[in-house]
Amino acid sequence: MYKKNCGCHPDINCGCHQPNIAGCRTKVDLLCTEYTGPTLETLEVGKGENANNIFKVINDILGNLPQPEDQQVLIDSVGNAVPVYKGLNPASFIHEIKSIRGIEGIIVRDRETTECDNGGNEIDILIDTNWLTNFLNQWILTVNLCPLVESCLPQPTHNPATTNIVKSLDNRVTYTFTNSDFLTHYSDSQGHPLKSITLTGDTTGYTYNNSVYASGTEILISDIAAGKLNYVSNNVDAQYTKTTSYSAKDSLDNVSNNSSIIITVAEKIFLVFSTPTVNLIRSVSNSKTANIGFTNGTGQVISNGTVLVNQGTVGQPGYLKITTTSTVTAGNSGNIPISVSSIPTGTQVNQTVNYTLDGSIGGVNLTYNSNPATSDIVINLPHLGSHTFTTAEFVAHYTDFDSNNLSEIKAEAPVTNYKYNGAPYVAGTWIPVNNVGQLTYTANNQNTAYTQTTPWYAKDSQGNIST
Repeated sequence: MYKKNCGCHPDINCGCHQPNIAGCRTKVDLLCTEYTGPTLETLEVGKGENANNIFKVINDILGNLPQPEDQQVLIDSVGNAVPVYKGLNPASFIHEIKSIRGIEGIIVRDRETTECDNGGNEIDILIDTNWLTNFLNQWILTVNLCPLVESCLPQPTHNPATTNIVKSLDNRVTYTFTNSDFLTHYSDSQGHPLKSITLTGDTTGYTYNNSVYASGTEILISDIAAGKLNYVSNNVDAQYTKTTSYSAKDSLDNVSNNSSIIITVAEKIFLVFSTPTVNLIRSVSNSKTANIGFTNGTGQVISNGTVLVNQGTVGQPGYLKITTTSTVTAGNSGNIPISVSSIPTGTQVNQTVNYTLDGSIGGVNLTYNSNPATSDIVINLPHLGSHTFTTAEFVAHYTDFDSNNLSEIKAEAPVTNYKYNGAPYVAGTWIPVNNVGQLTYTANNQNTAYTQTTPWYAKDSQGNIST
């Protein structure tokens, strides 16, 4: 800038209001001062701009600048003392503390300090530890934090757990495993479902999908549900216990501990049979029926047509066959119906034949009788004569291989002229031996001789009838 020369003429004022000294003004008016330097782009001032305008521009710029802080205020944060700047209100240029509002358990207070002249430029934020503990305990009771925490952490491996499975079976049975056999002995802390099981060790007797199970083969739980895992008990009469190891796998293929399947097979309970007696006739074909009584049944099934005894050749002397004639499921007690077919020899003696049924031994008593034999009774009568029969006549013409006494007699046609108890005799009527004296015969009323032949039969005390 330069000062405009007024020529120091007393009459030339140029806006000066002070007296001149040596012909010049001692205070120059800014309007009389011009800028002669390069253009100031920031101030937007160019050459020839008077000083009055230039100062106005500078004043406006300074007036729009933020007011400088008087001082910096610090607060301490709880725990690590990180400084937090006190905010400045841009409208009022008044320093304000930005702090947490005081609530129960959290305290905000000024810190007494001598670091600044006016003090109070730092605050303490305090938390009551008892209040915080109680607050967190109550919050944890109502909010399940585990899923939130676990979702952010690597998931640990939790293997499922198994316990021993104990089964008691009847003798000689097949057991089909179900899902519940294993699910009731399976647990998983994370709730993963059971996927499969594997048997190891002594796996004899186990079948999988109708084949012999191979130790170490994985069995899906769906296959167990379909009845594909079975245990077939041994063909032995004595009680025994079988132990097989098994493990389980969950849906994530985590494998459990080893547990045991312990199977105890009971001792066989034998049926107890009665011994029926069947009477047979020698030298003829016999077909008889009887019942075998039993006790101690445990559900055994005796099938119709089961052959108990089979001896000799069909249709020949010495043939004997005993079979069941109905299917029976053995409860605690009952009867098994049988048929006996036999052609005993003429000299067959009494015997007991034995059989084995469901492992139990039974027998049938067979007693033999021969049919009694008879011979002809010849009676000669005079013209118009009659005859009353006696027991002795029949006994004299009666024999029995087994020494059985004569029990009854009968006559078959023709029985003309025979009377029994005063009435015409009816052919085939059995007459007790003690009543034979009531049987009579009266000859025909004719002049010529004749012969009448009437067959008669004897029954022994065992009911056997002569032929």
